[in-house]
Amino acid sequence: MWVGSKVSNTLHSPGASARRFAARPATAALALFFAVVLGSPLGKAEEPPHRRSGAEGPRIDRGVARPVLHRRACSYRVPVCVHGDGAREVLDGLDAAERMYEALTLALDVPAPDPDLATGKLQVYLTATAVADAPLGTRAFWSDIDRASAFVRVPRGLSRGCTLDTAMAEGLSLAAARRSAPAMDDATREGMARTLAQLAAGCPDGQRLAEAQAFASHPEVSWMTGFAAADGPSGAVYNHASTGFFQWLDRHYGAAPGRLLRMVWAFAPTKTPADSLRWVNEPDAFDVLGESLKDVRFTGSKLEDVLVDYAVDRAFMGRGDPRFVDAEAPAPTIDWSIPWPEKARRLLSGRPIAQHGVSYVLVDHRGAPKGSRLRLEAEWEYEARIRWVCVKLDENFREKARISVGTPERATEAQMSLANLDDTAQILLVGVNLGDPKFPYDPDEIVAEPHAWLLSLQAE
Repeated sequence: MWVGSKVSNTLHSPGASARRFAARPATAALALFFAVVLGSPLGKAEEPPHRRSGAEGPRIDRGVARPVLHRRACSYRVPVCVHGDGAREVLDGLDAAERMYEALTLALDVPAPDPDLATGKLQVYLTATAVADAPLGTRAFWSDIDRASAFVRVPRGLSRGCTLDTAMAEGLSLAAARRSAPAMDDATREGMARTLAQLAAGCPDGQRLAEAQAFASHPEVSWMTGFAAADGPSGAVYNHASTGFFQWLDRHYGAAPGRLLRMVWAFAPTKTPADSLRWVNEPDAFDVLGESLKDVRFTGSKLEDVLVDYAVDRAFMGRGDPRFVDAEAPAPTIDWSIPWPEKARRLLSGRPIAQHGVSYVLVDHRGAPKGSRLRLEAEWEYEARIRWVCVKLDENFREKARISVGTPERATEAQMSLANLDDTAQILLVGVNLGDPKFPYDPDEIVAEPHAWLLSLQAE
């Protein structure tokens, strides 16, 4: 699979500095993938040496009961059957399933889900479930790499049109992920599958707007793990926040809609022992992205530089910025909004930020003396790697320039004097937590507690 050059969707055009790149698959993943394609013997996937001990993949959810429903209709166009209790809802569901199956497998070139072994068709159930999902069906033990079938559950009673189409596409995408990357962690699989579903359905989703509200209200929370315990919005409303990141990633770095996500599935084959209670999720999606996105921002850039860009770009979502398709999404919460600091100010993070979380501080430069500069000094807790970026804004909250604050790898402080501010209306300071500096991110490991920061600001 080839990602190809960066392209822009129809809603924004690439700037002069847009870089072209080819995806560089993770070395271990690429070796496994070509071994399968060429038919050569497979070696054991070695765990990268930087992993912490004790990390386990997601649990293999065997034994999920299938709903017992009274009516069924099967398609002559695609290998899908839809089950439900009412004739009308079954026919509406089958119509949506046919169109979304073709949109995914033909238009987006997503690998078709493995069908049920007994019937040769994918089984879709319209039942009382909160969100669409695809529980594990049968593991393909005859395959050299992890592969599995699934059955799909879609909430019943959804209105025909966008709502039903989106839910059906989500279920089918999750079933396709079970076939291609069954060992993938839940947050990554759901985020990628929902991104593909949005592309297939091509219309807004009411539930997505509710999630966007929670996502914007709590930028300090990890978009991969959501809230701990009952600290915030529960259930699917926030647990699917990873969708926002994968939508952004696909729009910015995919050569065609969905291609970057399909590349990750293709280059992350895994092998789990038959008697294991958990999947062996190595190499995982972030191993592949870490290799594929090297040098994409600039020579020597890493995946963390892409994550920082996403954290900065989140500040502009919901503000009418033409670069983003989520125009209806709310703008994120600003931690601090202060006037020009003629006298020194010290700001403490209102809410500590988790890994992947972000804090925003807005400084008003209007009315400041010409030639003035802004001195900032940031400190943060040990075992966190917080990167700071300064964004110059005009009167309409549009970005004029973006300056990264240089930070050594394992530092707990950073300083910078920001100059040339005469044509700047506001300054947005963005702090993003990249996690423990000793370990790259692994989605199967428990993310450490959030960390606080202290920011000192003064005009010069």
